[in-house]
Amino acid sequence: MLRENQFFSIGTVARIIGVSTHTLRAWEKRYNLNLASRSASGRREYPPSEIEKLKLIKSVLEVGYKISDVAHLSMSELTQLKFLNARSDSSVTTRKRRLLIYGKKLSHLIFQSRTQLRYQVVDDLTRLAQLAERESGLITGIILGLSKVDLEVEELAYSIKLGFEQNIPFVIYAAVEVEPAIRQRLEKAKIKIHDAGLDKQKLDKLLDSSEFRDEREVSRERQLSPQQIEQLQNHNSKIYCDCPQHLADIYLKFNEFIQYTENCEVLSPKDNAVHQHVNQQLSQMKTDITRLIWDVAAIDGIDL
Repeated sequence: MLRENQFFSIGTVARIIGVSTHTLRAWEKRYNLNLASRSASGRREYPPSEIEKLKLIKSVLEVGYKISDVAHLSMSELTQLKFLNARSDSSVTTRKRRLLIYGKKLSHLIFQSRTQLRYQVVDDLTRLAQLAERESGLITGIILGLSKVDLEVEELAYSIKLGFEQNIPFVIYAAVEVEPAIRQRLEKAKIKIHDAGLDKQKLDKLLDSSEFRDEREVSRERQLSPQQIEQLQNHNSKIYCDCPQHLADIYLKFNEFIQYTENCEVLSPKDNAVHQHVNQQLSQMKTDITRLIWDVAAIDGIDL
């Protein structure tokens, strides 16, 4: 257990984190990750709080992020990023339906968006193509953030697209204008091109659109109105039980708890991370309950 009044040398910290002293010095120099103070003799000294931050940084690097993506993040952001990407092994992630994301700026923006859509950041285009081909039935869409779109990227985009039996959304954001001929060919292959730059507002609009979500799923996930809840609670069910009424009660309890977590007092980065994680999981559970309510309503003939 690390005591708050202790300070540790760079060699000790490197062993605790599992990186070299050269790596720690490089992070400090290249990415302004100055977590150590200096002793009277000029030696680096790390307090326990900064060691905890380095542990978080190392953990998110292990799930595919680059140090340049995360060096500037706060403890709270790093903790949430760890929660969002936590997995016991890679096979767990690959069995889930998800978006594939490529691009440093794009991955940072999608993290900031706090989207409820499941996604996986891939830091190599060739690996992304392999994932897309191997797990085509589990991929709900692809978004690439690229510095430019040239003939090599165009060829790779076609190979990714051909790996899918069904049409899925495929969007490319380019930092510079795409040549008209390349744009025309890609759009003919149903690959959308945006070359006016990328910002959080544009990405939020894209993720909220029906482009990446089945409209039937959107309707089944939307917030239930007080009138719809009342219909469930007062409906004379054809099913020999009170399931619709119980589901309505559960839905209201989820709403109440989600509002409670949003107003919880935050005294530390850990508090914030826990509340964000609880809130995210509750929101997902509420979505599942909402889908179930629509299913039961359809079976029981309740017109919501």
